[in-house]
Amino acid sequence: YKDKLRSSTAILGVTFAVILLTLEIGMLAGLVQNASLLIDRSRADVWVTATNVKTFDFGSPIDRRKKYVIQSLPNVERVEEFNVSFSSWKLAEGGTSSVQIVAFDLRSNLAPPLNIVDGTREDLHNRDTIVIDRGECKKLGGMNVGDSTELIHQRAEIVGLTEGMRSFTT
Repeated sequence: YKDKLRSSTAILGVTFAVILLTLEIGMLAGLVQNASLLIDRSRADVWVTATNVKTFDFGSPIDRRKKYVIQSLPNVERVEEFNVSFSSWKLAEGGTSSVQIVAFDLRSNLAPPLNIVDGTREDLHNRDTIVIDRGECKKLGGMNVGDSTELIHQRAEIVGLTEGMRSFTT
């Protein structure tokens, strides 16, 4: 009787551990995929950053002169700037939310394509305009197209919504 109970308990424990391990591996794989979302979807073959940058999310702009040096290298067809930074989003009900800002030239051929589901890419040509991912609307105070917010200490109007562009850092 005791051996059956111990065996059942051991089997249950091992089964639970295997299930937990499988879930953790799945979550890790999802986080890794989300962390590299912008890079994976871009069309760039090589990314160049400032010296000693530990992660893409915390990069700093490189000197503009280096851009021209890189552009002059053989086999370099095109160089485009892609800036990522963090800021505070002022919530309508008070308080702030930390957000990641991704900026790139709208004429870019290398940046990840925007999956805009509301609004158009052309709306971003207007001054102080942004698009946000639909999945972040609730977190950002129920914001929607046409609403305004304060971002980087200046007003910004939401002109579009993307889908599937957010990661756990954006």
